[in-house]
Amino acid sequence: MASDLKYRMLVIVLLTLLGAYFAIPMEDKPGFRDGQLFAGKRYKLGLDLQGGVEMTLVVDPTGQDRKPLTAPDGTLIRPARDIETLTEQVRAVIERRINIRGLKEPSIRTQGSDKILIQLPGIDEAEVARVKSLLQKSGRLEFRLVATESDMVTWKGPPTAPAGYEWLKVRDRKDAEKRPFLLCETKAHVTGEDIVSARPELDTERFDRRPEESRGPSWRIAFHLSAMGGKKFGELTGPNINRQLAIVLDGEVRSAPVIQAHITTEGVINGSFSEDEARDLATTLRSGSLPCRVAIEGQGAVSFIGSTLGEDSIRKGTLACLLSLAAVALFMIVYYRSLGLVAVLSLVLNLIFVLALMAFFGATLTLPGIAGLLLTIGMAVDGNILVFERIREERARGKTAAQAFETGHERAFVTIVDSNLTTLASSLILYFFGTGPIQGFAVTTSIGILTTLFTVLFCAKAIIRVLMGLNLIRDFRMMRILSNPTLQYTRLFRPCALASIAAVCVGLVAMAVRGEDNYSIDFRGGSIVQPRFAQEIGPDALHQALGNLRITDAKGAQIQKYPDLEIIAVIPPEEGQSLAQGVSNVLTGATRTRSLEHQIRTGRQYPGLSEEPIDSSLPDKAADPFHQGLRLTFVPARPVKAGEAATVVEQVLAANVTVKPKEELLPPEGSLPPPVAISLPKSLVDQRDVVVAALRKEIGIVNSLRDDIMELFGDRLAPEPIGAGRPATDNPRDPFYGGRTFLIRLHAAVPASAIEDELKTLFAGATDLKTVFKVVPAGGAAPDAPSDAMDLTLSSAALNRLDEVKGALRGAASKNPAPFILAKGPFQKEAQVGSAVAKELKEKAILAALCSWMVMILYLAVRFRSWLHGVAAVVALVHDVLITIGVIALCGLIVPKTWGLNFEFSLQTVAAAMTIIGFSVNDTIVVFDRIRENLTQMRREPLRQIIDTSVNQTMSRTILTSLTVFLVVTLLYAVTMRSPGGIAEFAFPMIIGVLSGTYSTIFIASPFLLAGKRPEPARTLVPATTP
Repeated sequence: MASDLKYRMLVIVLLTLLGAYFAIPMEDKPGFRDGQLFAGKRYKLGLDLQGGVEMTLVVDPTGQDRKPLTAPDGTLIRPARDIETLTEQVRAVIERRINIRGLKEPSIRTQGSDKILIQLPGIDEAEVARVKSLLQKSGRLEFRLVATESDMVTWKGPPTAPAGYEWLKVRDRKDAEKRPFLLCETKAHVTGEDIVSARPELDTERFDRRPEESRGPSWRIAFHLSAMGGKKFGELTGPNINRQLAIVLDGEVRSAPVIQAHITTEGVINGSFSEDEARDLATTLRSGSLPCRVAIEGQGAVSFIGSTLGEDSIRKGTLACLLSLAAVALFMIVYYRSLGLVAVLSLVLNLIFVLALMAFFGATLTLPGIAGLLLTIGMAVDGNILVFERIREERARGKTAAQAFETGHERAFVTIVDSNLTTLASSLILYFFGTGPIQGFAVTTSIGILTTLFTVLFCAKAIIRVLMGLNLIRDFRMMRILSNPTLQYTRLFRPCALASIAAVCVGLVAMAVRGEDNYSIDFRGGSIVQPRFAQEIGPDALHQALGNLRITDAKGAQIQKYPDLEIIAVIPPEEGQSLAQGVSNVLTGATRTRSLEHQIRTGRQYPGLSEEPIDSSLPDKAADPFHQGLRLTFVPARPVKAGEAATVVEQVLAANVTVKPKEELLPPEGSLPPPVAISLPKSLVDQRDVVVAALRKEIGIVNSLRDDIMELFGDRLAPEPIGAGRPATDNPRDPFYGGRTFLIRLHAAVPASAIEDELKTLFAGATDLKTVFKVVPAGGAAPDAPSDAMDLTLSSAALNRLDEVKGALRGAASKNPAPFILAKGPFQKEAQVGSAVAKELKEKAILAALCSWMVMILYLAVRFRSWLHGVAAVVALVHDVLITIGVIALCGLIVPKTWGLNFEFSLQTVAAAMTIIGFSVNDTIVVFDRIRENLTQMRREPLRQIIDTSVNQTMSRTILTSLTVFLVVTLLYAVTMRSPGGIAEFAFPMIIGVLSGTYSTIFIASPFLLAGKRPEPARTLVPATTP
């Protein structure tokens, strides 16, 4: 064995061992413990597989900063016109802070108008505390001049200060010992809005000033200002040399160095930070400052959530992934034999290196992410196929096995590098211009490209050389799909182009017809309800009951009511467990199966029955019989004819109808029947319950999610903390005759006097409180015994203030200390949630896609010295993406809903579309490289023939690569098509994209090169260098 080959194998073995050590998900590995070199360098499981923690941020609009704000990219964040806009701005900043590289896979959604629901994959106790701190920091950085020493001596200290100055607290303890406050100008000459980048770095000039037991290296933050910020900083520092400059963060002085020179675009923030503090502060500065104050709901409490997928979904997803990997391995071994074994070994190495690098970057693995990772590995087979097919061609030309091996590798090298570098350049642009999951996709794709290049061009080549040197491989035997095809593809360009245009148009029309039905909860938001049950229940039982519900659409067809259910087990913080216990339950999967509370989300929003009082618009309202009447609005369970609902009401109230109710058919929403509005006159308002019962019986009312849960699980839900009430007594002489008794359920046992004290304040004006209300333990317990269930009796007069009584009982929990806390009712949360895709993400995704296409065109123009190649490749990939989304939309229209298949656009669909782009470009560049090579060898042939010959020569590779990827995605879809979890939403677009990508490479991209007017082919395209 040659010495260089020995070194190559040594490198491969060492990197494989190191990668495997990184990739193995072991806890407490040497080198990865707290304080060690690779602490925290591990990948985590996502919300769908393991669960995590949940917290709700409340936006405080009264703390809104009136100053104009700019994002890190320089765009202006305009002052919020309303609370919804302000909340969306906060959400965008929070997204950037938490998901800085797009690898964390959090769920961040607006909830209602002023809240943000944040769910983070399983993280440890210290990480929870760090994230809570990170979320609530304003992150407002200011550079202010410090007053002269004489001025500070004159004014002595707070609170008095001269005009234009204020005293600010010094954060650093060592500096604060000398002077706890500094007198600083109120004007901030430069702010964090001028920062374009910030990074943590070791502070070698200062020692850590923390306590001895936690002492370690001291860190600081290096920052870089924009051009405008650098100009302002220069104008500030130039005239003020030898003066102190205070670096103020969130109203506190972090450091106050003396200006020693004229400074423009770069600087550092000192402050004896720990590494975590420096990293968090750099993240805060990069993400931009919050436009207002925020607080974590429930006094900073967090809830623990189980996995979003049930056991069955996880089992099917795992099975699909394993089957896909086995199918690719089996195919390669059967088709390429000994070379196939080497390809499978290189795929295993690729998987190890990818997992190791993802662990290094702290990536989060979700079930769709794992499927995408396997798809990346499957697509990496393409490099091996290119080499093997080249070796076959060289053997067919009469070369020996050794010569064919070397020449095949040399000829495939340029093609492999070209195709992967094009995708890599595109990924880098996506990372630079994108945000959140777009950046995460770019990082994962880039990792896959680099590991593929290494395993195919370095590892596999070295392994085959070793096997040939040991005579374990003497010749290359492999199967053959096609034998010298001679089809003329360019002659089909025109009809194929017309067919593609027609297909794209049909798909766009289907999208327009479906409208909002195209999008999942990821894009359009939806409803969230969190019921609490009397006894623990599993998410699978809820999913089965709600998932089986059917409703009738406007065409009379039965459709699944909730096709996109997400059900998560929730353990609130007050269930008697510590934060550490809650995190432990998440990490061990204890929250996955059963819980008292579950969070149920769906993109399908059904209003149920809504009612509102009628306020007449007539000048003489008293003359209008409908003034102070009631308007009932509902979606009927089946299509109804005009007047049908009013007829039902009139028939059930025949003896009482003096004024007929009014009916109005409202415009339809989505695919449901048109809503119906029934207006009852004032004389029929007391018959409301009779009317609703008749409408439910004769027509049917589409329930809201809450109503469905009540109907399906009413007897299993936790009871209301304040009961409905029962007659207090049947004794007319009793002072409480005509009153009612309510059962009050409490979170913990308290004496009756605790409740009495709260109500005494409310009824302070009563002459004799004993005849207004009384409180006794329920169940006949002793009057002075603490109890968690109380009977509250109100007199008939006190019933007029029942709402005030309930408010006082609920409000007791907010006091400090709380005299008592009501038990939890059947519904802990009910709100509308926004999309998982922020507006900023949508805008940046479009910008990133356009920029990546431009880079692709420029790269291919340089490599092939013809802009036409880049345009052809982009035309092909845009074609493939449009065909894919069009087919999804068309399937959503024509596939019967009873099949239980989901054809909505989700974040997994976006990931699939970006993967299709990479696949399409790779496929196209392989053919373009062969065309470039043949231009040298077929100088006298017309370009049309050169293109046809090149496509024919690469046809085997095109089919084989498409076949391996097709095998993976088809198996993924076949196993998971009716299961939640996102794999099906990822796999189905990939099936369409693989077929479309293969078609566009052969019939669109390659013949497109004939569309441009060009001179002799040999002069326009770079001839390849042949050995």
